[in-house]
Amino acid sequence: MDVAAARGLPLLLGVHDEPGPLLDRYGPSGAEHAVARLVALGDSRAQAERRLRRTLPRWLATTAGYVRIDGSSPPRRDLDAYVDHLLRISPIGTPSEVAAALTDAGASRLLLMVEGFGDRQATLEQIDALAAEVLPLL
Repeated sequence: MDVAAARGLPLLLGVHDEPGPLLDRYGPSGAEHAVARLVALGDSRAQAERRLRRTLPRWLATTAGYVRIDGSSPPRRDLDAYVDHLLRISPIGTPSEVAAALTDAGASRLLLMVEGFGDRQATLEQIDALAAEVLPLL
């Protein structure tokens, strides 16, 4: 990050990163940073979190066999702790809660991970709801 900041290059922060402290460390710039966020809409934050607790561990477990471009294996994670971390830092809840969290992400570009509910139909419903209920608030 320090090399990017020294050269004014934008950052691409992962879904597991907390953008606030990292972007504060980078400092003010005109760089158009991108942040990946897990998003999930529900009738309430608690309802969306309950659903994600049921679906995320199974979905995240599918990444265990991924191999990095350098050939190394990804880090082994405690899936329950990782789910807790993602739920704590992610825009989850009602459309207004998600819109507020996305606005506060601190980046000019957002990559939304919408497949956390674990199946194609739920993913398509999330995309439709984001378009209809969240984007107008941004």
